[in-house]
Amino acid sequence: MNNHVYRLQYKVTAKPEGLTADEATKGLETDGLGACDALFYASIMYPEDGSLSILFDGLDGRTGAVLDDREWWKVWVFLAQRLGMSKTLDENRKAICRDVFETVMEALREAREPVKH
Repeated sequence: MNNHVYRLQYKVTAKPEGLTADEATKGLETDGLGACDALFYASIMYPEDGSLSILFDGLDGRTGAVLDDREWWKVWVFLAQRLGMSKTLDENRKAICRDVFETVMEALREAREPVKH
């Protein structure tokens, strides 16, 4: 039997018909509901044994399908950028994140440059 006590519960509601900006703002103001076109999240559990359990999931509201790995890749790149500027990570971890972001951006720049013969 699982005796874990969960501290958060979440729900994502698809709106295939879409929401106007005014409707989204009203939902935020009255119900605390955010709105977006796609969602990426990590559902984290901290079991009593000290381990860690993470479920990554994503939904593309434009298509109703699971979020494509190309979108996950974009999130990962910008997460590295964000963590590189963190106020709470130690300098070594921030440096690794900055290196990852800079390496990816350099590779993308090189891929766009015309090949010189």
